[in-house]
Amino acid sequence: MQLDQPLTEKEFDDLDNFLLSDRCSDDAMTMDTLHGYLTAIAIGP
Repeated sequence: MQLDQPLTEKEFDDLDNFLLSDRCSDDAMTMDTLHGYLTAIAIGP
């Protein structure tokens, strides 16, 4: 895994599946929420 590259489609799908699985709590972020959260961090002051 290279940390300076965007996620591959497979990595994105794997993360999405993990976040929606029973291994995460019901209040875990979805991919849409996570994307918005990380975008806010990146553009915030």
